[in-house]
Amino acid sequence: MEIDLQIGKGSNTLVKMPSPTAYDIEYEDQSKSDATRTEAGKMYKKRIGTVRKATYTWTNLSDEECQKVFQAAQPEYVFAKILDPFKKNNVVQEFYVGNRKATYSAINDGTWSNVSFSLIERSLVNF
Repeated sequence: MEIDLQIGKGSNTLVKMPSPTAYDIEYEDQSKSDATRTEAGKMYKKRIGTVRKATYTWTNLSDEECQKVFQAAQPEYVFAKILDPFKKNNVVQEFYVGNRKATYSAINDGTWSNVSFSLIERSLVNF
């Protein structure tokens, strides 16, 4: 199954990326600032919402493919169409881009052997 990732500066300007080799999604709870754990060890989380963190990895990208991925992930904020297993479909949301990483392999015919970055949701989502 191909992983369909689309990224753009706006929700109506999405561009299809090369299909990632791997995709990982995390749901990160966000709590009120007064969330606390008592001395007895009981947690009062006070969750106010959740954000999705989607991490994408590509292997063996050409120079052109790597450039396309990195250019799409360059703006401070991007819109992306991602697969959300919780909702069982694709969703378009605004994200900020986490650290971007690329490993070049001279041994492997001069390809980018490992390229990755994360998209972290800008606003809270209530499921």
